[in-house]
Amino acid sequence: MHCVALFLLDSSIGKQPTESDINATLTFVEYDGKTYGITCKHVVDIFKNKETSEKNTCFATLTKGKYIILNNFVCPQSDCLILPAPDIAIRQIHPDFPKAIGKIPIKLEQQSLHDLRGIKHAFAVGYPTKQKKKINVQNGYRIEMRCVHALAEITPISNNHLLLYAELDQPVKIQDFSGMSGGPVFWTNENKYGLLGIIYEALPPNPGDLTPSDSSLGEGPRICIKAELLTPERFEVWSSKDQRLTEEINWIKDIKLNVNLL
Repeated sequence: MHCVALFLLDSSIGKQPTESDINATLTFVEYDGKTYGITCKHVVDIFKNKETSEKNTCFATLTKGKYIILNNFVCPQSDCLILPAPDIAIRQIHPDFPKAIGKIPIKLEQQSLHDLRGIKHAFAVGYPTKQKKKINVQNGYRIEMRCVHALAEITPISNNHLLLYAELDQPVKIQDFSGMSGGPVFWTNENKYGLLGIIYEALPPNPGDLTPSDSSLGEGPRICIKAELLTPERFEVWSSKDQRLTEEINWIKDIKLNVNLL
C-alpha cells in the first residue's frame, strides 16, 4: 500500500521489461505537506553505473502502466562526522503520483520514537527481484511482482540502525530477499502501525541446510533484515540541509509511457 517495486529498465522505444530486469523498492512518505519517494543510496549508485555502461537506463514503476521516474534523488549526508552517511536516497514527487498507481504515502509526522515503547516486533515490506513472474495476456505479456511481508523481533537501536531478526523452524520458500532495499519497516501495535525505518540490506533467509538444533548458530533458516531508522526528526534534518529537496518537482517531468503490453 505504501511502496512499489522500483525497476532499472532499458527505456528504448519498444523495449519491454523482462523477468531478468533488476529492481529495488520505493517507499512513499508524506512530510510537511509534501510527498517523497525514498529508496537506498546503493540503488542509485547501481543506476549510475548502469547508466554509464548501458545507454537508455531508467528508473520505472510498472503498476497500472509504465512510469519513468527521473533520477532526481538526493543522498543525505551523515548525521554525525564519525558515522557513515545513511544508505538513503530521497526525491520529492508530485502528490498525485502515488494515487495514480494505487498507492498511499504514509504520513511521517504521525510517528515518533515515543510510540515504540513496548514494541518488540516489526515487519519489513519489499519486492525481491527474483520473485518476478511473466504472465501471458492478450497481445503480449506483463510482469507480476510478489510483495514480501517479513515479521521479526527488533533488536536495540544502535547508531540509527535497526535489525529485524528471527530464527525459523522451516526453510523459507523465497531463496533471496535482494530487491527489498528501499522498502519500509513498520512497527505495529494492535490496530495501529507506523513507519520505523527503510530497508538497506536483507540477507538470504536460508544460508545453509543445517538441522533446526543448529539454528542457534545463525546458519539455519532466519529472517535477518537491516534498516535505517527513519523518524520525523531525522527526516527534517535530511530535507532541511539540501535545497534540492525543498524545490517543487513537476510531475510532468516524469514520463508515463502507455504500453499496451503491461
